[in-house]
Order: sequence, then C-alpha cells, then structure tokens
Amino acid sequence: MTCCSLTDKVAIITGVSHEKGIGAAEARAFAAHGAKVACVDVAVDGTQKVVEEIKGAGGFAIAVECNVADPDSVKSMVKKVVD
Repeated sequence: MTCCSLTDKVAIITGVSHEKGIGAAEARAFAAHGAKVACVDVAVDGTQKVVEEIKGAGGFAIAVECNVADPDSVKSMVKKVVD
C-alpha cells in the first residue's frame, strides 16, 4: 500500500484481538495510510489494545465486538461502524 492513500475510507478489519496477529497488523497498516479502522473481534478486550495504539499514533479506530459466524452479530457490527 505504499502508493495508496486511504484517507476518507473506512476499513473493517476482523481478527484484531491478538496484538501480534495478522488482523492487528492489517489494522495498523490501514490506519497508517489514513483509513478510519473498525477493529473487529469476538474478544474485544484484546482489540481495544490495538485501537489505543492506533489512536496514540494519531489514527482513528474503534473496537467492535462481533462473531463473524453469526449473521445477526455481523449486521449489528456493520450498523455500529456506519453509525
């Protein structure tokens, strides 16, 4: 993503609860390129740590609890992100 700006874009990144995992790395990368990031996971406690790190670096992020295997949970998550 070295050539692209994600300013004014919103990214929903799943699997963000593990600070050293792929989801967390993706969330950081999208935020570093200007995206507003929704950090999504069923384990929202770990997700909040990544959100605070992104905010500390000047980015915008929110933590949203969601079980992506549950359609109602996904609908609720999308509504929270849009709101």
